[in-house]
Amino acid sequence: MASKADRIAILESAVNELKVLHNAISTSYDSIKSKALALLAGEITIITFLFAGSSVLSGKVSISDITVSTAMFYLIGGILLTLAFASFLHVIYPVQWKQPPETEVVRHLEDWFDNDKEKFLKYLQEDYIKAIEVCNAKLSGKAKRFVFAIYLLTSGILILVLLKYGKGTIKI
Repeated sequence: MASKADRIAILESAVNELKVLHNAISTSYDSIKSKALALLAGEITIITFLFAGSSVLSGKVSISDITVSTAMFYLIGGILLTLAFASFLHVIYPVQWKQPPETEVVRHLEDWFDNDKEKFLKYLQEDYIKAIEVCNAKLSGKAKRFVFAIYLLTSGILILVLLKYGKGTIKI
């Protein structure tokens, strides 16, 4: 059986590795939020660009000249962009992130662990494992929503660009 010093050294290594993993998950979450925010700004810019010189809004084309199918494609493109916008907002919406160790435990270490380093390291190990599971689940959900929003954004922009510059590409 390993000595107490060996067990402590192993626990310290395990806790350090868990800290690195938790930090990597936190960094990934921050990265997804930053990308989503940039894509939100890009989406607003593209929508502004697409509709800034609208021939319907400027009076060059009458609303009665637009076919039902063209109007449906505009509607589909608009819905896709709206869903993408809402999805990106959901991605950047803050979540309650689990950050070990618990504040109450750290305030009263001597009450919880009787100044035993091994007990404290075991607690940290368990707390990091729980935090990683919780944070990874939250990151996974946000990442899936982010990818879905990119698909929605790409589809909506493609439809609207084809309508504006396709010269009849989408006409039924």
